[in-house]
Amino acid sequence: MLLISRNNLAIFLAALDEAAKDYANYSEEKVMRDAEIARLRKWVEQIAKKVGIELD
Repeated sequence: MLLISRNNLAIFLAALDEAAKDYANYSEEKVMRDAEIARLRKWVEQIAKKVGIELD
């Protein structure tokens, strides 16, 4: 049987909380980055269309 002291449990839970916060920040940044990429892609497609370039 594994015994965990209250102090070790508190440290473990704090580390889990920090990991969850880091992941949430990463997820938010990824959403923002994906939106920026989509905006830039649309902008490039509009310019390409105006100058007669076909994009793949």
